[in-house]
Amino acid sequence: MRGPTRLRDLPDAGKSSLTWQTGTMKSLYENLSEPAPLEEGALRVIPLGGLGEVGRNMNVLEYRGKLLVVDCGVLFPEESQPGVDLILPDFSWIEDRMDDVVGMVLTHGHEDHIGAVPYLLKLRDDIPIYGSDLTLAFVAPKLREHRLPDPGLTVVAEGDRLSVGPFDLEFVSVTHSIPRRARGLRAHGCGQRPDYG
Repeated sequence: MRGPTRLRDLPDAGKSSLTWQTGTMKSLYENLSEPAPLEEGALRVIPLGGLGEVGRNMNVLEYRGKLLVVDCGVLFPEESQPGVDLILPDFSWIEDRMDDVVGMVLTHGHEDHIGAVPYLLKLRDDIPIYGSDLTLAFVAPKLREHRLPDPGLTVVAEGDRLSVGPFDLEFVSVTHSIPRRARGLRAHGCGQRPDYG
């Protein structure tokens, strides 16, 4: 397996979205201290985008030293951002921990949940991806467009349960504008049970 590529080595992807675009805005995390070490059995939820905005949805679950990515979407620019095509989640928090990523779960096929997948896979192209058949059908052409290998696309259905690293996942159906094709996620065995969808 090839080692992870650092975002600073990629000419076209990744940096904090506004740093990359303008070179003037600082990373969202620059003024934050490192989080405290996790207690045994604790689950950490790290929002890398989508919190307080519509778009760039990306959360990372940390448990027993391993990471699970939930969604990886883009934000479309506003009229006041000419020349900007896409705004990506801020990958800077995760870029040094790509070897700890055990998988990526995509809840549904909207661009604000899947549009940044190819850019994250440029950091490590073998992250297994889980989602509904329709969601993965939207992801596959993106991988081809970016000339990325298939990292392992696994279709999941309502009621499916599987282990991904230390995460015990159960997939549930959720109501959304892509009917019968959206998948929520329930992580078991982490002391808590966060639900995503």
